Amino acid sequence: MTGRQGIIHEIKAELDAVAEEIAVAERALSSVAFKRGEVAGRGGGAAREAGAGGKRALEGRREMSELYARQDRASRRFGLISRACEIGCSQQSSDAIYHQLAGYLFRSSDDVDNVPGVQEVLIALAEALYAYFHVAFDELHERKLAQAWLPIETTLRGLGRDI
Repeated sequence: MTGRQGIIHEIKAELDAVAEEIAVAERALSSVAFKRGEVAGRGGGAAREAGAGGKRALEGRREMSELYARQDRASRRFGLISRACEIGCSQQSSDAIYHQLAGYLFRSSDDVDNVPGVQEVLIALAEALYAYFHVAFDELHERKLAQAWLPIETTLRGLGRDI
């Protein structure tokens, strides 16, 4: 994080960057398809060129699938951190934040109660959110929030969440 650039802005920037990559790739794929159609219409040796364009188009579609998957993950991350922040600012205690987060981030109370380390990372995030929204909206608390968020993502991935 640089300056006042916080975890929410970083995740949003990731989402924006992937969206831009998708736009560029879609334009390139459209260009290949258009050129392939032009070349195929000329016949003769152009057929080989059209075949090469088809290969590029197939590779482009594979790239697009990966880009769409990255965009989906970035969207989910942004949604998770946004909702976590909404919970943090709407609740009046770190305990209330903890319970709201547990219900939102984890599919079952078994994940919270029976998976080692989950309660600790949830407590750390709840406390960081409370401090950020109810104590001081400053760079120190933003850093603490970012430090508390990363173990949540790691934990969720460990439980099979695709974020």
